[in-house]
Amino acid sequence: MELDDFKDTGFKDDENRLTEDSGLCITDLFKRVEESFKKQMRQKRYFIIFLLILSVQYLVLTVRSSDNEGLKLLVAGFISGAVYLFFRYKPLPDNIYFLPLREFVDAATRRLRYFAMIDWIVIIPILIIMGIGGGIHLVTRLSRYTDNIGLLILIWVLFYLGLCVFGFFAGRKNWKEEHGGLLRYLERFRESL
Repeated sequence: MELDDFKDTGFKDDENRLTEDSGLCITDLFKRVEESFKKQMRQKRYFIIFLLILSVQYLVLTVRSSDNEGLKLLVAGFISGAVYLFFRYKPLPDNIYFLPLREFVDAATRRLRYFAMIDWIVIIPILIIMGIGGGIHLVTRLSRYTDNIGLLILIWVLFYLGLCVFGFFAGRKNWKEEHGGLLRYLERFRESL
């Protein structure tokens, strides 16, 4: 017998093996969770930079424009969104890996959910601020060409609500593609404990 005959025999340490037939491995779980959160951190940085660039652009427009109340609200919404993203997706603390396994799985599952209650509490006011700011700016600009301000407001409200609903469902679909597999893996892991 040679050394190659013993490779890939399926033997795992008892500390890394949850069950023999489940295919769930603790080190694989840690690796998957860490990779997922590192990916979230990269995406967070890109979105924060994008929101800050938008806020700077609209701030410049605010200085140049005479009707700038709506633009100020948009800038406030972009900055609020960037601050929220900064605090929402913090790096994983090192001590999370020293928690008991059940607590680690629960913490990772809570952090991986698409929209938790705190997300709703923070994001809805930010979206309202941005919607009001965008609506004020749009109605102010278009009121030069028409006297039917009520229709402009109705069109903006319907468009903005449709955009928010579309963004929610498109984001959820994208989230399921990126993180749904890991969440199912975590739920399987929790069930096997």
